Amino acid sequence: MNAQQKIEAIAKEKAGHEQTLETLQAALDAAADARNLAEVKRVQTETAAVQELVASCDRRAEKLQVDLIAEQKAAQRKANDAALAKFKAAAKRLPPRAHKIGQIVATLAAELEAFHADAREASDGAYDLVTQAERARSHDYLHLCTYAAFTDNVLGHCLGDELRKADIFTRLAPHGSLRLERLDLPPIGECIESRVENLTKRVEHAFTAANETLE
Repeated sequence: MNAQQKIEAIAKEKAGHEQTLETLQAALDAAADARNLAEVKRVQTETAAVQELVASCDRRAEKLQVDLIAEQKAAQRKANDAALAKFKAAAKRLPPRAHKIGQIVATLAAELEAFHADAREASDGAYDLVTQAERARSHDYLHLCTYAAFTDNVLGHCLGDELRKADIFTRLAPHGSLRLERLDLPPIGECIESRVENLTKRVEHAFTAANETLE
């Protein structure tokens, strides 16, 4: 048994002795009323013995209380050691994850650069077709070059909405002064795919118009 269990056992033992003392007190009073001196003496002797047992319980409980405090301190030290070890183990993993996040951001930036390189190339192709159309019709197509180059806010809106939906700047990396507008757009891939499909149809019309000028 540990100190706490021993203290509880002694408390039960003491309670039993105190109950015996009450019984002996009643017996002593009865013997005194009967003027039975022999019984009075016997009960007094037994009472003194039980009182010593009660005192013994108190002394043992007091010593065990010291042991209990020592056990509690030892357990707390062990818990503190475990808490520190838990902290260090988890904290040690944070810098590598932060480096990985930095690499992901760098990869994202590189991917966006590549996206814009492709978009500029697409815009150049559209421009070559649009400028061949008749003057009146070319005016109708010129905006296609801007759309194909993605120099407007579409890509930014799509990316911002993805970050918002992922709780990047609210829950995962809180930023007190940065608020992303809720647009509820489809996934970024679907948005760009839809725009490219629409652009393709309109550039094909420009292609047809450009060829008409060659007839």
